[in-house]
Amino acid sequence: MSGDNLSAISMYQACLMHSRAERVLKTIVAKHLKSFEITRMEWIVVATLDSNKRAAGYTMSELSEVLDIKLSQLTILTSGVVALGMAKQVTSPNDKRTKLVTITPKGKKLIDKIEKSMRQALREWLSDIPRDQLTSYMQTLKLLGEAA
Repeated sequence: MSGDNLSAISMYQACLMHSRAERVLKTIVAKHLKSFEITRMEWIVVATLDSNKRAAGYTMSELSEVLDIKLSQLTILTSGVVALGMAKQVTSPNDKRTKLVTITPKGKKLIDKIEKSMRQALREWLSDIPRDQLTSYMQTLKLLGEAA
């Protein structure tokens, strides 16, 4: 694709380029996570819990909404990460009927290791792309996500 002529790209081509990039990224991430014995979706759940600035945690409904997945799928994923000791369910201090999901110290430690390792793997994969273009791409992804 040459320089700035974006109007020459059809929607089909744009979708195809996005799909190819996403497929490659998913493959790299899944392969990388295998060494940590965690699936991509388990990693996303635990990383989301880690990024939560509310120390109390998420309700299952909140987490389902943030991750944009069905509650039934989240229930299975949460059971798995709880069984692995990376997350725990606690009773809400505000409502004894409500359970909150929080990250454990073991989960935090693993997420930190994965993040460091994943950044290195992605640096290697993306090493031929100028940093300013990667920055622009990430800013664009953020804007697209916020516009949805």
